[in-house]
Amino acid sequence: MADEKTSLFGESQYNSSASEGNNTYYGSNISKDKKAMFAFVGVVTISVLISIILSIVQGAKTKSHGFIFFLLGLSLIGFVAIELFLIRFIKSGDLHESKTWFLYIVGGCAMLESIFTDVLLYQ
Repeated sequence: MADEKTSLFGESQYNSSASEGNNTYYGSNISKDKKAMFAFVGVVTISVLISIILSIVQGAKTKSHGFIFFLLGLSLIGFVAIELFLIRFIKSGDLHESKTWFLYIVGGCAMLESIFTDVLLYQ
């Protein structure tokens, strides 16, 4: 039987961080890697949103092939959905944090596709 001084599941990192006074939930201990990841995701999001808006505007202007421009915006939304799933998997712990390089590759592909979409929209 476990005595009263030891916990049932052993010492966890949450108990030790709470006793030390670390407050990670309010952003006081965000590492440089996390800040870089948030900045990268922000830049990708802004570039993709601009491309989606431009594809909708150009699709509305072009009557004959307007649907193709809407499909370009839809494919960008697909890339963003994949990236959001990756962020969710990394935060939940399903994907180990050493595999964040895949997040950067998918984000780079989304940025590259948004640049190509902008070039294609305004030839």
